[in-house]
Amino acid sequence: MRIKLLHRRSEYYEFIAILWITLLWIICLIAFSRASDIVPTHINLQGFIDDYGPKYRIFSLPIVLTLLYILVTVVSYFPNLFNYTEVLTEANKARLHYNTRITLKVVKMVMSAELFVAFLLMYRGLIFSQNIWLYLMLSLNLLTLIIPLIRKKNKTQ
Repeated sequence: MRIKLLHRRSEYYEFIAILWITLLWIICLIAFSRASDIVPTHINLQGFIDDYGPKYRIFSLPIVLTLLYILVTVVSYFPNLFNYTEVLTEANKARLHYNTRITLKVVKMVMSAELFVAFLLMYRGLIFSQNIWLYLMLSLNLLTLIIPLIRKKNKTQ
């Protein structure tokens, strides 16, 4: 039963990561169609735009995210290359490899959510005419990260 629950949860993480990447590409295309020839390309720690570039640079964040997702996915199929906190034996090999793959799925989900938020914050003026949509998207982003934690807590009680 526990293995089935973990498998469903790991598939949820994978689905959410793919969903965020897909939404990022869709929003990127919307932003590209509305953008002028020069767009912001960097935001400093204070939240101010400090660099501008050509319009096609809107695609840099979705491309980087897609490549990182592919890289982490490929790496997850070679669990024997990872560093583990305990000695890898035949007895614990399957458990450690499985836990590592689930961890990498969570990493992909969080990574895609974080870069999605970064893109929204950078290009919010091109995508949303009102801030309410930005807050809605950010709230949905947080919910996808919080729901598994709530579900896990309710199952343990």
